[in-house]
Amino acid sequence: MSGCASVKETLNLWACLLRSTKDWIVPLFTQKRVADSACVFPDVLIGNEPRKTDGCGQRSQEIRVHGGSRHF
Repeated sequence: MSGCASVKETLNLWACLLRSTKDWIVPLFTQKRVADSACVFPDVLIGNEPRKTDGCGQRSQEIRVHGGSRHF
């Protein structure tokens, strides 16, 4: 398979590109604190913090009844 990249190579390239976005994000904002906040976003995407994989979190159980629902 010529021209194919491994998953690891692809993820490394993606992470490198996200890091380089910081260089062009900063001039888009007029306030330094806003630019700093925007530069944190790519770090969050490529960071090593554990991710939540449970969707939107725990959902309450509902019993559907005539006239609305009751949450338990």
